[in-house]
Amino acid sequence: MIYKHNEDKKELKELQDLVFIQPSDQPISFEKISFEAMDVFLLTPEYTASRGYNSYAFGIDKKSGEAFAITFKNAEKVSTPVNKSEKLVVTTKNTEGQGDTLITEYTFNKDSKQFVTE
Repeated sequence: MIYKHNEDKKELKELQDLVFIQPSDQPISFEKISFEAMDVFLLTPEYTASRGYNSYAFGIDKKSGEAFAITFKNAEKVSTPVNKSEKLVVTTKNTEGQGDTLITEYTFNKDSKQFVTE
């Protein structure tokens, strides 16, 4: 994953063994979730059998313009997250049990560049 801004390029993360199926060779669009201090971009390249979608998150600091890969702490099941009161809220369906809906709230730790569950 390479972040390009003007003439500057920065490798954020190496993604190996991914399958992308799309109608053209055009650049891939990202889902964007805006927070007060940063924009978060999600890449969801493929469906992974009974585990749902495997997503990758990247952030761009609104003040400095720094781009970075974001990791999740305690995120076993991932769906499309949203920003709710400056927290990343992930709602998932538990496919291993009775189909219960699970809601997890993450707060961003800028130092570790992780979304951490509360």
